[in-house]
Amino acid sequence: MRIRTILAAALALVVACAGHNRHQKSVGSNSRAPLPDSKWEEQGRDAARILADYVRVKSVNPPGGELEAAHFIGKLLEKEGIPFTIYESAPGRANLVARLKGDGSAKPILLLNHMDVVPADAAGWSVDPFGGVIKDGFVYGRGSLDMKGQGIAELLAFIEAKRNGLKLKRDIIFLAVADEEEGGRAGALWMTGKHFSEVDAEFVINEGGFGVIGFNPRLPPIFLVANAEKGVLWLRLKAHGVAGHGSMPRKENANLRLARALGRIGAWQQKFEVPSAVKQFIRSASRNKPLQKKIAYRMAGGLFYLPPIRSIISGQEEISPEFHNTISITVLKGGYKENVIPSDSEAVLDCRLLPGTTSEDFIGQLKGIIADPKIDVEIIEWSESSESPVDTTMFKAIVGTLKDMEPASISAPFLLTGGSDSGTFRRKGITSYGIAPYLMVPSDATLAHGVNERVSIANLGRGVRFYSEVIKRVCVENR
Repeated sequence: MRIRTILAAALALVVACAGHNRHQKSVGSNSRAPLPDSKWEEQGRDAARILADYVRVKSVNPPGGELEAAHFIGKLLEKEGIPFTIYESAPGRANLVARLKGDGSAKPILLLNHMDVVPADAAGWSVDPFGGVIKDGFVYGRGSLDMKGQGIAELLAFIEAKRNGLKLKRDIIFLAVADEEEGGRAGALWMTGKHFSEVDAEFVINEGGFGVIGFNPRLPPIFLVANAEKGVLWLRLKAHGVAGHGSMPRKENANLRLARALGRIGAWQQKFEVPSAVKQFIRSASRNKPLQKKIAYRMAGGLFYLPPIRSIISGQEEISPEFHNTISITVLKGGYKENVIPSDSEAVLDCRLLPGTTSEDFIGQLKGIIADPKIDVEIIEWSESSESPVDTTMFKAIVGTLKDMEPASISAPFLLTGGSDSGTFRRKGITSYGIAPYLMVPSDATLAHGVNERVSIANLGRGVRFYSEVIKRVCVENR
């Protein structure tokens, strides 16, 4: 069987267990708009206009410049009579907090987004990356997907709650932060460290997951709700040798020593592990089901343990990181002159660790693979993995809202292999989920940080409706 067919079969079994109607019209692999989007486009027009203006605010990180972006959002809140506070974490760096008060009978929810964007080289773009161009049903520009578009959708849902005078049982906090693209030291980390009482909540909704279509014509739209993230471990390897003249080769050449170590690291086969997100999905989906369906769910989960499936997954670069710890060699430094053998050389490794893997255990295994006492291993940065449960009021509200909006869809927990500000809040004990309720083909999802980054007006409309509905379900009494 073809690789995609086998993987689709594993997913299809989960879908079948979930009770999906197999006679539902399928989505073609080349389809851009498999569901009627006209209703969402109309709802997304205001969001698109505001987002276009927001894209024109160049909050590029580095250096950041989020203060101007915070003032942009502040003006929108002022028009609605919603108070807010801007906290400057550094010159030109800012974080904005606004709050709608509830009766205090439940802890707040927090709508989280970041104002900074990565740089953009205009070469290759069909439009000015900071022009905020609206055409062909899309808003183009750096940050439109990551994540100014979601920020505007959250903001408009927040404003709608104020306009509708909802009777809230809990506060709704809107938080726009700086510096997510560079680790959050001037943003989420700074806010939780300096002003935690302003952002303390029971639940956080952030970026991370989205809806996938077109993966296989037999599968319905699948919304991936990020409830976990890998740990980020950056390591520096320093190899030591004997310096000398290039005309006199030495066995104790630091570059050779480092090259041998990197060769061993590159050949290191990481252990295959089924992410806890998959296990949680199977457990939660099978709960309170008849015995026959419970068995079917267990069978679906068991497919991932079959050697042929494991082998196929491990060979796919796009999928493999979900099931393995990973190592990427990102920086190499060794030598400074053509005819001089250096005494030292170094490499930087970007390691991403699955939940349950500690930095101590991983580094211990790594040193065993290197097997060279003359190579030092130094930690540059470490943030442990994070994970939130799926048996919560918020997760149920997210899944229920997505199902109501797109009845043919299914939703599943998802392990984010990169990093986001959700990890910062999880490490403070706050349950956090990453979801933008967009429907995208895989190629569109990769446009974040890429050339011609864009988001459809229909998806912006979906976003506003989604966050508004989640707010009602979680924050309003008798819902």
